[in-house]
Amino acid sequence: MQGCEHFTFHMGGPTEVLSDGYAFVQKGYESYWGSGRHRFGSNWFWYFNTPMGCHIESDADMEQHNDDWNQRIAPGVIDNSQIFLFHWCEQ
Repeated sequence: MQGCEHFTFHMGGPTEVLSDGYAFVQKGYESYWGSGRHRFGSNWFWYFNTPMGCHIESDADMEQHNDDWNQRIAPGVIDNSQIFLFHWCEQ
């Protein structure tokens, strides 16, 4: 695999992630994944497809590592990548 999978823009909080995502949907961009919350990092996220062939992610509230941080090990399955997932629907 070559190239860039996604770019991430860090937002001020979950409200900004959702507002940003709704703005993308209203402009016609296709939601790729989200909105939801990642398990590792505990951050809110919403990914969109881009015309460049990669994804763009808005995220917020990611955990920060410090000297007390301990490594977590988990199987590499999709269920480990999100705590929960909202599904976009037209209102």
